Amino acid sequence: MEEYVYGIDLGTTYSAVTYVHPRTGEVQELIRLEEHGFTLPSAVLFLPGGRVKVGRSAIENSWKPNTLLAVFAKRTIGLMENAQRWTFEDHEYYPEDVSALILRRIAQVISNLHLPPARRVVVTHPQYFWSNQKEATREACELAGLEPIATLTEPHAAAIAYGAYETARRENRDSHVLIFDLGGGTLDISVMHLNPSVMEVLASHGDSRLGGIDWDKVLIDWVKEYFRHQTGEDPDVVMTPQQEVELQVEVEKAKQRLSSTDQCRLIAEIGQHRLSLLVERGEFERRSEPLVRRCVDSCQQAVRKAGLRWEQIDEILLVGSSTRMPMIRRALEAFGRPVRALQDPKGVVAKGAALWGYWLQQEQV
Repeated sequence: MEEYVYGIDLGTTYSAVTYVHPRTGEVQELIRLEEHGFTLPSAVLFLPGGRVKVGRSAIENSWKPNTLLAVFAKRTIGLMENAQRWTFEDHEYYPEDVSALILRRIAQVISNLHLPPARRVVVTHPQYFWSNQKEATREACELAGLEPIATLTEPHAAAIAYGAYETARRENRDSHVLIFDLGGGTLDISVMHLNPSVMEVLASHGDSRLGGIDWDKVLIDWVKEYFRHQTGEDPDVVMTPQQEVELQVEVEKAKQRLSSTDQCRLIAEIGQHRLSLLVERGEFERRSEPLVRRCVDSCQQAVRKAGLRWEQIDEILLVGSSTRMPMIRRALEAFGRPVRALQDPKGVVAKGAALWGYWLQQEQV
């Protein structure tokens, strides 16, 4: 069986993986990592007796007693002083340990699907990672039993996945692209210069505390506001831990539905009450305006830092599932530059990593 090099997007909130077929050279669609989705929540739940759950089941069971949920490990991986730690049953887990458990689960799913085993991988990381953070990402791969043949920045992976770098090489021209990456937990923006011999980031900007989870919170606050108005009770007092987790799951589904429909109904159990709220996209967008303004401001700052004017940006490339929200696309189109999105923006980084791994294997770079 031919060896594949897998491209892994080890995300702050979600992770994804794919590969390039070694004979055809074609990048494949994302590998389905869970029954209901192609991405895996970057979450680990520690249970008694050394057991763990990874992914959606970790989040859904996190309300249970005698458990500990570890999320956002990527935010502090490799940081010497400010790294988050999780202590459970007298054992201390570092971000590298949590990341390794996520990577190990990805490798296990690949094995269960009877694909060639995940051994050699290219793993992505944000542009702003320091060398010790890149090394910690490699260490997480090794702890998971993987061989990281390379690490790749997320904007480079995006430029590769969209074919922007190949176009610059094929057409022998210079171009400037803005990579707008709005994931579940972070916003990363990079302005890149591409030509046949160079793929460089001129400037980066972003917000490590802005992502899809903030739009989820808009919906959660809306539900709680409606609940107070309907019942006169404080939802934060009467909600059980299980109901809090279930509400988080429901608002995420509602947010996704609002990307393709004007309204949807959100059902929530709060205390002894069953709540039914009709959520309209227009009102959701109105409540989300401050978040969109933060996205726009970050774009403006990235272009200024790159020393460019907006008319010098050839196109804006969308990355991350949160870019599916129509309010995001409209805000970016207002800059007057072409905005391009793949059918599945959440798979962009993993696909670029897979292509880079294939090129390395074929000695094309």
